[in-house]
Amino acid sequence: GQDITRLSPEKRVDLGIMRTFQLASTFDNLKVIDNLRLAFFRATQKATLRNTFFSQMDRIISEKIDECLETFHLTKMADRMTANISLGEKRVLEIAMSMITDPEVLLLDEPFAGLSEVEIDECLNVLRQQVHKKTILIVEHKISKIEDLVEKVGVMVEGVMIASGETKEVLNCERVRKEYWKTEEAMSC
Repeated sequence: GQDITRLSPEKRVDLGIMRTFQLASTFDNLKVIDNLRLAFFRATQKATLRNTFFSQMDRIISEKIDECLETFHLTKMADRMTANISLGEKRVLEIAMSMITDPEVLLLDEPFAGLSEVEIDECLNVLRQQVHKKTILIVEHKISKIEDLVEKVGVMVEGVMIASGETKEVLNCERVRKEYWKTEEAMSC
């Protein structure tokens, strides 16, 4: 492994690591499609200029963006201003902006924060399509929402990992149940 603690966000992107933030980080003054275009350009500008003729760039970029719009069910809102879409739609857009860069690893920081149940379900549907294609690390308090989505889970209390492993095993651990759901019994995992 490589220590990436002190690397700039740009260097992490170059290593194939993307992340989303707890608060949606989209450009509200741009259209949905322009958010994707900007994310794709930022991640690929060096490689695109190096590996293609300028005349092919527009076609390649358009194809990639159209594919992303379709994959993440954003086609109907492509020309809408991002300021005018719901928080759930912004969350999906943010995930799409990260995935358009084709990262090796995607880090999602509380992707369901502030979302309604319907919006959470929309995000989950998108994530279910992507989860088998990439390594995705999710920081989330609503464990019940991601229980059927993830293969492995780790539970931390006050910055200390108290259990990690197969999802069902960890979620059935008495110590996790005590700390997370405040049940009475506590045992070691």
